[in-house]
Amino acid sequence: MRERTVPRTMHRRTKRRAFLGGVVAATVGGAGYVLNRQVRDSGARGRWLRPVDPVSESEEFAYVAAVREGDGAEMDVEIAMRNTWNRSREIALFADSADPVTASIPPLRGFWRFDAAVGDRDLGEHTLRVRGATLPVELVAESPPFASAGVRLTPRVTWRSDYVAHAHGWETGDGRGRVTVAFRRRTGLGPTLDAVGFRDPEGRLVGRAAVPADVHEVTFTVDPLTVSEADGELVGFRDGDVVDRIPMFYQ
Repeated sequence: MRERTVPRTMHRRTKRRAFLGGVVAATVGGAGYVLNRQVRDSGARGRWLRPVDPVSESEEFAYVAAVREGDGAEMDVEIAMRNTWNRSREIALFADSADPVTASIPPLRGFWRFDAAVGDRDLGEHTLRVRGATLPVELVAESPPFASAGVRLTPRVTWRSDYVAHAHGWETGDGRGRVTVAFRRRTGLGPTLDAVGFRDPEGRLVGRAAVPADVHEVTFTVDPLTVSEADGELVGFRDGDVVDRIPMFYQ
């Protein structure tokens, strides 16, 4: 099991992907590097666990995804709830089965990552339960679009944010990418952000979007998006001022 707060060293999956992809260019001073975009196996051996309906309509869940690449035995699971809680919350994946996979979101956290054994789980619809909240999910014999991305972005810490429940980003090609931000509450209900943006490790704002009213999430383009050993930063704006900062690490 991997804790949500990730140490500031190269992530285990980053090392593996860097080894597979190979370093093709180094930035000045060695602050980062660019990898060839690898197209991973997206055939029938892959497995993707995803919500049956978009979580953008859920009041409880902000992000749910589990991916098995190739024919390995485990899925990499990420679950984000819209709100934190002062007690731990039990996760039951495949909660409708006789042998669910369980984990716990620690107190004050709303986002957790862990490995789950897939075994011979049947394809089709299943149930995810976190404390009293349930979500229909489906296991499909394919890989998500971001599984083949040469660069991915994952937040280090979100529990301190009053606005953002989760964010994730991925390369879409030609050195560009997209970032999706899931908010704690539907915009317009209480204090919310006017705009969100992404700053690269050098502090340059390489993507920004206004936040419309009455939404749970927003997606915007990042240009450029290339992998780095240093963190980027998701920033939230209100009335022109930066009121939220969330470090995001590259995979």
